[in-house]
Amino acid sequence: DSLYGEITPKMAVAVGQSNACRILIPVNKCETLVAGVSAASVSALIEDAVKKLDGVVFVSVNFMKSSITIEADDSVFDNVVLAAAKECRKIEPDATIVF
Repeated sequence: DSLYGEITPKMAVAVGQSNACRILIPVNKCETLVAGVSAASVSALIEDAVKKLDGVVFVSVNFMKSSITIEADDSVFDNVVLAAAKECRKIEPDATIVF
């Protein structure tokens, strides 16, 4: 059903649920929820702290959407995401990055 270079919604779901996702799609960006952030100023503090982590290319925390977008080098991406979660909890102990 798909054209060359495109995937159908059904294919996208299958890839997303697959353990092979990291092999098929370069994992260097994620957008996920941040639960428990109490104020926009706290979002800014979290964003500033994550920006300082080694390997971070881009980070944006959106208080209104309760989301964080992180882009980092592929070679350190997993470590960056874990470090971002730790920084988040240092600033706002009740906050959690939901993966």
